[in-house]
Amino acid sequence: GMFFPSVGSVTALRHVVKPDVGLRYQATRTDTDGILGFGGGGSPWRQSRQITFRMSNTFWVKLLRDEEEKKVRLAQLNLSSSYDLDRKGRPLSDLVSSLTIESGRRLNTRLSLRSEFYDDADNFQSLPRLRQLEVNTTVRVFAAPTRGRESGSGRRGSDTSPGGASAAAGLYSAGGTSAYGGSGGSSRFAGDFGYESGLQRDIDRQGGRRSLQLSHYYSRRSSSFSSTTIRSWIRIGASWSWRRAWNMHYSINYNLKAKGLAFLSTDRVTAELLSLQREFHDWTATVNLEPSRFSRDHAFYFKAQFKDIPQIKFERGERRF
Repeated sequence: GMFFPSVGSVTALRHVVKPDVGLRYQATRTDTDGILGFGGGGSPWRQSRQITFRMSNTFWVKLLRDEEEKKVRLAQLNLSSSYDLDRKGRPLSDLVSSLTIESGRRLNTRLSLRSEFYDDADNFQSLPRLRQLEVNTTVRVFAAPTRGRESGSGRRGSDTSPGGASAAAGLYSAGGTSAYGGSGGSSRFAGDFGYESGLQRDIDRQGGRRSLQLSHYYSRRSSSFSSTTIRSWIRIGASWSWRRAWNMHYSINYNLKAKGLAFLSTDRVTAELLSLQREFHDWTATVNLEPSRFSRDHAFYFKAQFKDIPQIKFERGERRF
């Protein structure tokens, strides 16, 4: 649908709907005896038929500024579910809904809902019951870049996330294994709800740009036993540069719903990162640590990496528990 409100710089609104229906069929059986699955007996075929439903809604706005048109995506609304034709109990899966609202690069909000079509006695109800809610909001403030050579020049192959943190290593033990699970210098920390993962990466080089980011995560989950679990985090991150060669970043993740802890208790800090990066002519040195726990855990991560050949690097890390 197209709408032409002509309000201010807004010249048009557009709503794009994309429905999607799919059918998945699978048949399996268990063979016994025989050679390589041939020549033996077999169990009856077991089939699985599932219909998937998805509805994608995209909302666009067209702006006219200085005689130049610009298209901006305002929001994205997705709905999905599925129906199992061969399942006797609860054949209709949960309704998963997600709404993303964007405002340039400064504000991003994502609302996720999971609703079920059955009550606790497995009886169908036409009005879905909300079972899980998640809200993730991020506000970013960017300052003007510093003068001179961009601190990120010469680096290639960097994988950056929307939050502005490149996918690099976190804190590692002396044996080379991630202290949070996994191994290798490029593994991401798969923490709960994706917040801690952003605190254990290398800082992003954005041409000496200073930035401040504030994020909040909230979730509410109801179980079949009439109990409700609430989680809430706040994350603050700041990045800045000094004399073009030094890049610094500090991030902290604070738990707002820690039971039994004082509100200003340091135990509410679930993740922290101080990252210092020094730019040289052909290579870059990075050190990551948790300042509030360093005297107790001596946890750190160090990496020296060539700019033109990022695969050539030296890494060293340690974490004590």
